[in-house]
Amino acid sequence: MASALAGADPSGAVKDLARRLRDEGMSQADLLSLYDRFRELHALDVDEGRYDAVLDAMDGIVGYCSPDRKLFPDPEPTP
Repeated sequence: MASALAGADPSGAVKDLARRLRDEGMSQADLLSLYDRFRELHALDVDEGRYDAVLDAMDGIVGYCSPDRKLFPDPEPTP
């Protein structure tokens, strides 16, 4: 995650990393926890680019985004 955030396009890199980790079997809860730790690390950065990149990726992890950006399907409704 640190190397993804250090690159020229942190937003794209952290989203790609989230997709890769999901595809390798990381659960939604574990992925969200990982990203939340990095969100906390960068919350007070002067340059908000890394913080915003992590938040944008977290939106895709939890599904708070357009349907085409969701990394995980919505849970089935319970009867």
